[in-house]
Amino acid sequence: MYSYIFISLFLAFCCTFAWAEKPTESQFQCGDIIFIALRTHAGWYICKTTGSPVSHVGIIDKNEAGETRVLHAGTTVEEISLSAFLKYGNGKIAVVRYPFANKNDRESFINTARSFLGVPYDMKYRIDNEEIYCSELIYRAFLEGLELVPTPLKEMDYKSAGDKVWQFWVRFFKGDVPQGELGIGPGAILSDPDYVTVINEFATAER
Repeated sequence: MYSYIFISLFLAFCCTFAWAEKPTESQFQCGDIIFIALRTHAGWYICKTTGSPVSHVGIIDKNEAGETRVLHAGTTVEEISLSAFLKYGNGKIAVVRYPFANKNDRESFINTARSFLGVPYDMKYRIDNEEIYCSELIYRAFLEGLELVPTPLKEMDYKSAGDKVWQFWVRFFKGDVPQGELGIGPGAILSDPDYVTVINEFATAER
């Protein structure tokens, strides 16, 4: 009998804990940065290469109707619904918040990101061309909108995760891997201490 009581209490605790961790749109603010793990081969290799559980990132905004939207670099930089953005992922999300000095700074960050709408996705993952990849959008919105660099660029290392991962990138970049070139990955932004964590389901899964 006592074992049944213990199991019941344990399940109740787990349900309560899971409910407390479940994100809701009301937790999010405009300008928050949202992360997912893509359900693609490239997404898996991004995680392996960067040592991070996340492989894609976008910026949360609201439209005039109050609906949650996400600015991200898809085929082009685009604005889509939160539900459409989440369909690219594996079911987990993380959201972080930069401590903007004021509302104007937050709006400048979002509007700068919005100014890139329609720019093609950068399949070469290079910071010095006119195309944009997902985490580069965050970097450029801060740099060009606020002259801030919360997460600095670093030399990207595609070799450290082993030969299998390296060979994937050789094929992906058609032999021209940007090894050692400056760049920024979603994981670097997620782990940056300058941001406040709103929710991180990836960390919850690891506990």
